Amino acid sequence: MKRLIYLSMAALLAFCALSCNKDDSQVKPGSIARPYTTEEAVKAVSNLTWTSNTEYETTDVVFVRGKITKVADSGNYKASGSFGNASFYIASDETPAYVLFCYRILYFKNQKYTGGPDIQEGDTVVVCGKLLNYKQNTPETEALTSYLFALN
Repeated sequence: MKRLIYLSMAALLAFCALSCNKDDSQVKPGSIARPYTTEEAVKAVSNLTWTSNTEYETTDVVFVRGKITKVADSGNYKASGSFGNASFYIASDETPAYVLFCYRILYFKNQKYTGGPDIQEGDTVVVCGKLLNYKQNTPETEALTSYLFALN
């Protein structure tokens, strides 16, 4: 009986060890498990078309991680007042040449900001939403449908 219990425990431990050893190549870029870098986000929107302010292509909903390099004028959450959104630029540490404009990003849980921690330059964030290429030359998030998923 003891032998059966020990064999069962050994099999369970082996299963756990194998299932915890994930292959990162199987994880989809842009997912919560592996957010896009800003370089990947910029490349993802490079071929999207822009016709007018109401007609433009977007990506599917993706996650993007980056460090805030600049908060747009009155672009933090507190300064937006009753609008409850923020606008800022993010870049990856690895490739700061690729910048994504996070335009009118809602707060956590896709809600307007009513209080809580605010953003500032140097913060690391993960944003969630659709991406577009504004007028074919500005990679950015879709306004008021994208939101802050993680802060620092």
